[in-house]
Amino acid sequence: SAIRTLTAVVEATKHDPSKLWIDEFAWRQNSEKKTTVAGALVNRFKEREENCRVDIIECFTRLLSYTVSASSAGVLVLASCTSMDDDALAASGAVVVDLRSNVSSAIVKATEKQLSAKKGGERSKSSAIALLSTLCLAPGGIGSSEQITSVFRHVKTILNADDDANTRRHTAVNSKSLKLEALCLVRIMLSCKKHDASDIKSALLPILLSDICKCVQEDWYKVISEALRVLMEIPGLLVLGSATKAEKDEVATSLYDAIEPRLSEHDLDQEIKECALSASASLVSVLHASLSPDQKNRILTLLLDRLKNDTTRIAAIKTLSKVGRAAKSSEDLDLTSVMNEALEQLALLLRQQSRSLKQSALECIDTLVLCLPESDIDM
Repeated sequence: SAIRTLTAVVEATKHDPSKLWIDEFAWRQNSEKKTTVAGALVNRFKEREENCRVDIIECFTRLLSYTVSASSAGVLVLASCTSMDDDALAASGAVVVDLRSNVSSAIVKATEKQLSAKKGGERSKSSAIALLSTLCLAPGGIGSSEQITSVFRHVKTILNADDDANTRRHTAVNSKSLKLEALCLVRIMLSCKKHDASDIKSALLPILLSDICKCVQEDWYKVISEALRVLMEIPGLLVLGSATKAEKDEVATSLYDAIEPRLSEHDLDQEIKECALSASASLVSVLHASLSPDQKNRILTLLLDRLKNDTTRIAAIKTLSKVGRAAKSSEDLDLTSVMNEALEQLALLLRQQSRSLKQSALECIDTLVLCLPESDIDM
């Protein structure tokens, strides 16, 4: 009943939840110890009964989500990395909520206990993952490199969970769902731009990269698609994280080995096909210097095959456009092996009735033509 009441309070104050982070109340009746509503929720993550524990975590996740939304709307200010800015804002009368001092680390520590519990229920772990995903949207994200590494280790345990239906028939579906949520968390951590890129890179490559690549070979299409979305974020992360050439070469090989089989298969779910195209676009446009000529030609040939297919041509056009933009600014990416046939296929698409298809084809043609040497352009 208490958590339902607090949930109602959170809903009622969703436009300005600052008091739930700042105002302190007695922890127990006739007790001198005081805490905020947010602090009280975090302290009760250790609740023994799972239904109550899940309700508490979900209530706090909702509070954190509303706080981030209120910050975006300018109702309150979430503390930034610069204390001088925070002091100036506080002096001006703005309400500043600081998640970095104790709250963020307490959240991560509490959720890690749920993820590491051997007898913990799937619902508790799912709620903990959802809370970490929401925390990624706040300034500072999950926290320091140590916290990022710790979270990745727990994700690795989830991704390596045994889903043998013969031995764990009852929990196989739940484990796959949990694996999907863990991959979503990793993707959010890579793309949210709230963490230091070098910290994410240093933790991701040795701990999770191989496991994410293995997830591309899973049976469930949702896990495969999400794993490909995670792989799509990695090339950009290497650039932001100032990766060495050896790291780029190693990662490029791993990504190619994971993406190429899914890109070449035809009897796949549509979502997998489109995600494989997006992942290959990111790989080729960013890490082309780390791919061998045979690997680049193989991917370009497969892109051309996808362009000829009715169900994948829109995604293939977007992929070719992204690769073409990268080729304009790099001499290491040569598209001449597929250029003529690609332009022919795109020209044929201009005869289609779909206006959006013709517009996408024209934009792609414009991009590819600019990749040609001036001597090859015959008007």
